[in-house]
Amino acid sequence: MHIDFTEGFHEDYISVMNQIGRRKLPIVSFGILICLGGFLYFRNGPRETPPGQPPFVRLNSENFHVLIERFNSGDSGLRVLVMLSPT
Repeated sequence: MHIDFTEGFHEDYISVMNQIGRRKLPIVSFGILICLGGFLYFRNGPRETPPGQPPFVRLNSENFHVLIERFNSGDSGLRVLVMLSPT
């Protein structure tokens, strides 16, 4: 004779997990939407600079040679290159 003590346990476990999942799904979804919205804002949001300051430049393969030329043309003094990354 074999007695199965886990009989019915599996169904109860799945039922409880479904109830927890239904309660947490809206909260997790809202959190994901907030994170996605924040990422999109910081990635594509307005880029404002103070008056008198040149606008920010995004470096890429097309304009990188301009950076090299301007950096190398200032050879009479101290040059400092600061690259900021949000990560």
